[in-house]
Amino acid sequence: MIALAAETAAAEPPAGADVGGTPAERARIVVQRWEEAQGMRRAHAEVFPRDAACEISTGDNGPAIKARFIDSGAGAYALLVQRPDGWRYGEFSAQPGEYWFVSDTLGLGRFSGTSDLVNLMRQARVARLPGKLMEQVRLPDFARDGRTFHVVGTKEVAQPVQFRLFDPERGTLVQVDTINDRRQVTERIRYGDFRAVDGVLEPFETVFGEGPQRVTIRTVKAANRFAPPPGFFKPSSAQVSLWQRTEDILKKYVAASGGYAALAQIVSRVTRIEVTNEGAGLTYQLTLSQKAPDFFLSEADMPGVGRAWQGFDGQTGWSYGELQGFRPIRGEELELFRRNGMLDLENFPKRFPIRRSAGVKEVNGRRTAVLELANLLQRTGLHSFDLETGQLLRIEAELDAGGEGRVPVTIDFSDFRAVDGVTLPFRTDLRHPAFNTVTRVL
Repeated sequence: MIALAAETAAAEPPAGADVGGTPAERARIVVQRWEEAQGMRRAHAEVFPRDAACEISTGDNGPAIKARFIDSGAGAYALLVQRPDGWRYGEFSAQPGEYWFVSDTLGLGRFSGTSDLVNLMRQARVARLPGKLMEQVRLPDFARDGRTFHVVGTKEVAQPVQFRLFDPERGTLVQVDTINDRRQVTERIRYGDFRAVDGVLEPFETVFGEGPQRVTIRTVKAANRFAPPPGFFKPSSAQVSLWQRTEDILKKYVAASGGYAALAQIVSRVTRIEVTNEGAGLTYQLTLSQKAPDFFLSEADMPGVGRAWQGFDGQTGWSYGELQGFRPIRGEELELFRRNGMLDLENFPKRFPIRRSAGVKEVNGRRTAVLELANLLQRTGLHSFDLETGQLLRIEAELDAGGEGRVPVTIDFSDFRAVDGVTLPFRTDLRHPAFNTVTRVL
């Protein structure tokens, strides 16, 4: 696609200093002018590490998130975030493969890669073009709002085509469009409000996307050649030790459930269950169908109530009853659904990488280690693991009940039995302020 556009550019070369030569040669002239104009031809040590304080907002009137991002330019980084509700957290990495998340309320977590926010913060500041470009060609000029922009098309290895728009007067990069095979713009980044920071011309406003879902990053303060103290990009040894203890507890839970090899072989399951609603004096049977990783469908026929179904398809949770009708399941209730429907228990530690130790307590006569587990989306409650066997004995969570506020829910697991090499609780007791239910596997 770049080659086709380049032929048009060659047939009608744009006016300016880059006239003449091949499309690739004219593209290099534009890019070199950009690097010179924005000070990006300096040595790495003259620019990095970079330190920027920013405000991040969505749409027109969305509340702003405050963030500070320190980038070493060599992989290491630190991101400190404060949300509008006052909740604070940090993300940092000292080397590829080690990515940490820390929060005063959620604890410490280890991830396999950087978050989307880190990737946005890196794109929000000036950077050189990707080093492994398959193509770099000069395209026809582009006119918008009475202004003309120089355009360079780039194609990185295994990546889509990008059109880069440059201000012909200042040489600055003002827009990057990602193009699909149908020549449609799939992503757009716009750069503006350029200011000099230690000899580098930086965009102090970067906009990702268009319309009400666009994300705007406004730089409040920036500095280059930041000198971080030793150990700045990694957690303390005490933090790592605490996190490793939680990892050991979760690995023991996986082993108690049958071990990684046995659990990985279970890709589907159908279970017949008897449910007793103790408050209503109602007993009925249901069939639970599960498919890895967390798809499930429950079908029940309740006396005096009729048939009812609940399900999760990997993205959407729902409930439908002949008496109650349809309702979507969202938020914390959906997370509880997903957890109870999980079939890939071998991935339990990966699903909840953020953990905080909540001490030791007795559950139904057993001493347990209590962990508060979370992911980047939300907290998932307290989990009590038997210190001796490693089995999960209790989950304590709070659910949003709308106008009634938040209500506590407790789920106890017992009567563990082995089935096809996997150990499962054959009894589950759920306590809710409005009802108590007991489920038994038949």
